[in-house]
Amino acid sequence: MTTKQLSQSTVNGHGYFRKSKACGLVCGVVLATAFFGAHVSADEVTSSEPISIATEQEANQTIVAPENDKLSDAIQNATNSGVNITQDANQSVGNKEEANNDYNHQAEELDKITTEQDKINQENAQINKDNQALEEAQQNANQAAQNTNQNADKYHEQHGGTVTDTTIDYGDGTSTDDYHKGQQEAEKIDKENDKAVTDYLNEKAKYEAIVEQANALNNAISKAENDLTSKGVTVIKVNKVVHSLEELKQLLAQNEAAIASANKQVTLQLAIMKAYNDANDAYQNLNQQVSDAVTNHGGSISVDKVEINTGQSESDYQDYKATVEDLIAQNQQKLQEFLQKLEEFKTSSQVNVSTSVATQNVDNLTYGDSFMSGVINADGTFTFTHDMNDGDNSVAGILGTGTLTGKLNYTTVANGDGSITVKLSSIDLYSYQYTSNRLNHAVNQNLNFHVYTIDSVEIYSNLHNGNNSFTDVINRNILLNKVYTIAAGASTGDIGVLTIDDNWIYNTHGQAIVDFTNPNQLPIATLHSVKAPVNPPVVEVQAELVKASNPDKPELVLQKVNEAPDPQKTPLKNNLTASYHLNEYKIPLTTVKDVLNDNGISINNGTLQKEETGHYILEGAKVEAHGKDNLVKYDFEDYLDVKHDEYKGYHIYAMVPITLKDGTVIKSGADLQAYAQAIYDSITGRFYVTLNSDFLAQIAKDSDFQAKIDIKFVRIAAGDVYNDFVNHLAFQDDEGNVTEVPVPSNEVVTHTPEPEVPATPETPVEDVPVVQSSILPLTGDDTSSTSILASVAGILMILVGLVGVRKRKED
Repeated sequence: MTTKQLSQSTVNGHGYFRKSKACGLVCGVVLATAFFGAHVSADEVTSSEPISIATEQEANQTIVAPENDKLSDAIQNATNSGVNITQDANQSVGNKEEANNDYNHQAEELDKITTEQDKINQENAQINKDNQALEEAQQNANQAAQNTNQNADKYHEQHGGTVTDTTIDYGDGTSTDDYHKGQQEAEKIDKENDKAVTDYLNEKAKYEAIVEQANALNNAISKAENDLTSKGVTVIKVNKVVHSLEELKQLLAQNEAAIASANKQVTLQLAIMKAYNDANDAYQNLNQQVSDAVTNHGGSISVDKVEINTGQSESDYQDYKATVEDLIAQNQQKLQEFLQKLEEFKTSSQVNVSTSVATQNVDNLTYGDSFMSGVINADGTFTFTHDMNDGDNSVAGILGTGTLTGKLNYTTVANGDGSITVKLSSIDLYSYQYTSNRLNHAVNQNLNFHVYTIDSVEIYSNLHNGNNSFTDVINRNILLNKVYTIAAGASTGDIGVLTIDDNWIYNTHGQAIVDFTNPNQLPIATLHSVKAPVNPPVVEVQAELVKASNPDKPELVLQKVNEAPDPQKTPLKNNLTASYHLNEYKIPLTTVKDVLNDNGISINNGTLQKEETGHYILEGAKVEAHGKDNLVKYDFEDYLDVKHDEYKGYHIYAMVPITLKDGTVIKSGADLQAYAQAIYDSITGRFYVTLNSDFLAQIAKDSDFQAKIDIKFVRIAAGDVYNDFVNHLAFQDDEGNVTEVPVPSNEVVTHTPEPEVPATPETPVEDVPVVQSSILPLTGDDTSSTSILASVAGILMILVGLVGVRKRKED
């Protein structure tokens, strides 16, 4: 449950403060509460705030009466007859009967106008008939002209020719006879065109026969001309006009003789020319072969020109051709061999490796000669050997022998131009092996062996006394990263890769040397060429051919005609005009209030016992169909006497069938609570129901509308209870103006007696009922001037309530 502060407004006469003979002081309290604070029970829906632009003092509704059947039929008949009907502004009448009488009068006036229109229609029918006859005559004449022109166009499209324009006189468009004469003339010209076509086709057939034979002759001459020209014959052409097939036969025989003579002369020349062309083609092929080879391979190709005697006979040219073709075959063989060698020259990466060891031997008579030797294989593996000797060599032999093994790592790459790139990547030292032949007799026992890079960086050394054999595994790789590019036929020269020292009493030194040679040699080839063949002698052959020229072509002349002018029709009489209007009138809006017991029986001015249930029935005003303005508000306002009646809820129903704009029909008696919002104030007893504006907007214009409310209550106190309500309506016109129309109801009264109290020895003390009221809390200081004024105003309202009770009893 929620609470809200009500906004009260005063409506004179009905619906706000209910009258009760048993009101007394409590009414004053209720009034004071209504002014200074009210507790609202709004557990049904929230309140609405209607907007009012104007208030209608008399409760009524303006109805726009729809046209009756008589007026509707009169309007339809007049419209069917061709009367131009317009609708004027609505007019006001007293009631529905006056509106209907006026519609009957308007219908009679429209019927008179319709009768006059029917007479005009008859006159126009005759005018139409005459106009139609004139129009048909014009159309027939036009059709004849169009047929003539269409046939002329068809003939012209089929056969060509010349089209001339012929003018026909159809009159001034007012006489059917003139149209008929023009039609006959057009039909005559159409027949003349038919005859012209027939004559033209006969002449054309003769002409085409000559042309066909002449074309055949000329085609034969053209073919012969092309044939003779291709053989070198000079053709002289002569034109002659022929007029018969016989002339064509004579020309044919003459041309055939000239062609035969020319062919006989060119036969020999063609054979010689063919042999020459074949010989020249062979020469061109040979020349192109040699030229291409020299262009592509430059100085690698040399040319040897062969002398050939050509001559000018057919056989000489044939011998020349055979010799040249043989030279072409020889050249082709040489080129293939050259290209194969050239490819090998470009792609070969094979180098010749020359290896050696440069040593500085010791030649000493005292200790004997010392030596160092070396061998490097093609795969790069090498062996260096040296001896160790002293003064006992001659007696005891060589002291011992040392051997160093390893590999020189290199790769070769062909550069595509005959040169080869050699990369010395590294040297692998495998081992050093010393073989002792005898004991070292010398005082110096310090033998040492050293290996250095070519840059004098020591990479291996071994110190020993020479008395024992041993093998020292080295397994070391020394990077060189040296790259050499060797041109074809060139070499790198000596390349030192290691330095080896054998040191003892006398030192022996050696260097490992490698030399790479590129064996590639650029290949060469010698091709043969010849002089061109001698041109054959020029012999001019002539032939005179006669072509046939066509005779004059027959010409087709056709005629086209003008069409008939539009008819000058008699104008029709104008249709009559008429207007009508709708009538509007006001009807009173009334409401009915009743009070029923729980059995549905009216107890107005009757008795309702305490704790019994009653029903206030609020029948709203009936808003009839065809209202001028739209219903935008339909509210109920009632005030229950909270001293005597306890509110128990409500229902709202349709009192008439209601048709919505979408065709939906809400039956009479249907529950409308889904379209309503209700507010009930338990302090003031104010009960207010609003029908949703969206729902009202859906009501069709031709539908009645009326609703009623059933307020259920329980009588909780004795007394005479009076009650009425106000039905708040509002209408909106087409311009958006809204008029408020409050419709008050009649007043009902019910009497509730005090229940009889049984006699008892003692007079029971009657409980004084406590009036419950809920006042919204005040804010601020309770001793403020506002609080004091509110208290004084409350006392005054209580006094006013007492005076009201006294006056009601006097009434």
